[in-house]
Amino acid sequence: MKRIDSDFISNGIKCSGWLFLPDGTGKPPVVVMGHGMGAEKSFGLSLYAEKFAEKGIASFVFDYRYFGESGGEPRNLVCP
Repeated sequence: MKRIDSDFISNGIKCSGWLFLPDGTGKPPVVVMGHGMGAEKSFGLSLYAEKFAEKGIASFVFDYRYFGESGGEPRNLVCP
């Protein structure tokens, strides 16, 4: 398995993501994961992504705008 840092733009703000790719698969299915309100990708999502990779499934985990390594001000803004 390998992890690739992969950022993307959402509503003009750079968001931080990690792409987990399983070994030995050309085009695996992909699971997209974002934490619930107020949490960050570093709060345990990689553990799930690693388990998916063991089963041949890629995962993309990310921080929402205003949280973690993603941009945006004010920080930690929850906007339901």
